[in-house]
Amino acid sequence: MIVIKSILIVFVSMVVCGILGFVIPFVVAQFNEKSASALSFIPMITVPVGFVVGLLIGLFIVFK
Repeated sequence: MIVIKSILIVFVSMVVCGILGFVIPFVVAQFNEKSASALSFIPMITVPVGFVVGLLIGLFIVFK
């Protein structure tokens, strides 16, 4: 049961950070009209970074 709970914590933190990595550049683009088209490719970079950050946060929570 503890293993399943730990895997679920890591998975949920990865998904949440991945979603944040997808949504945040679009929110920034809404307020910055000059570079709105330039920010459209940023989720290609921020989503994988969000997954890695979520993995690290999840592992920190599990092993804390």
